[in-house]
Amino acid sequence: MEKTPKFTTYLAPIIDKGMYHYPQMDIPQNIADAMLGDSNMLRVIVHFENGMKVHRALKRNKNGETFISLGKSTLKDAKVEPDTELALVLEVDRTKFGFSLPEEFAEVMNQDPEGEKAFLELKPGLQRSFLYYIGSAKTVDTRINRSLQLMENLKMGIISAGKPR
Repeated sequence: MEKTPKFTTYLAPIIDKGMYHYPQMDIPQNIADAMLGDSNMLRVIVHFENGMKVHRALKRNKNGETFISLGKSTLKDAKVEPDTELALVLEVDRTKFGFSLPEEFAEVMNQDPEGEKAFLELKPGLQRSFLYYIGSAKTVDTRINRSLQLMENLKMGIISAGKPR
């Protein structure tokens, strides 16, 4: 199944679960089962009514409940509040990294094979974090500068907060 029909779900309020405080959308069991099959996690693209799309993980917990977590900035950008009902469409995420690749970073990778190799050796979650960081910049110049800095850091073995790999 590539795309789900539009369905409604409830955006639960933020629940304190230790150090994580993310609102969750419960996904109807029939839709989740069709998408997940026997798996417990699948990368998806969530399509909101306002046209916004975000890359997220559709997860099944040990109790069989299926959900997608959203951060505060996503809720703000999608103009939705916790404790509300939402109409959405889910799409299987077929992107290479489970996240959109900023054009500026793709170009930097094309011009820097050593840096590209270092990036491709990172764990998928870290790759997505870097892509989010680069893509979150509002200007092209900032995205280019972040891309160049990331490549230089990776080639020096720096992956986070100045710590070597």
